Formats: sequence, C-alpha cells, structure tokens
Amino acid sequence: MASLIKPVLDEVCRRSGRARSEVVPELLRRHLARHRFEQLRCRVMLFAEARGYLTDEDIFTWPASFTPHTRARARETLAQEAHLVGRAGEAVD
Repeated sequence: MASLIKPVLDEVCRRSGRARSEVVPELLRRHLARHRFEQLRCRVMLFAEARGYLTDEDIFTWPASFTPHTRARARETLAQEAHLVGRAGEAVD
C-alpha cells in the first residue's frame, strides 16, 4: 500500500514546496478531524431522523424553528463538538 501512497505524497510535497515531515502531520490531522466529523454527523443524524429531518436541506432550515432556549443549547453543543474535532487533530502533534 505504501507504494501507492508514496507517489501521491511526493507529488503533493513537490507542488507545495514542503517536506514530507510537514505535509504528513497536516494530512493526518485533517483526516482525523474529518473522521471525527463523520462520526458525529452519524450520531446526530439518528436523532435528526427520529424528529423527521431526513436531508441536509432539512437541517439547514431546522434552526428557524428553534426556540431561543433550543438555539442556545444547540450553539453550546456545536461548540463542544467543534472543540472535540479540534482536539482530534491536536492529538497527532
């Protein structure tokens, strides 16, 4: 598998003018953050689907129906989850 990744990594390094030691940690951080986001999205979607929100478009229009209290709780939850996603990247350093 490394033989498949190495040419791509070398190309990214060449185009960016950065060393592998700079590129690999950044790519790993991004991958872990995306993985964590996808895990969280799956968890949230279970609750959203139970409430009738089935598409991303439903989710985008969803906050309009929030009460002020629900909006505050949603902001708190999103901030906490964003912090966890950030920490997923920090763990690599």
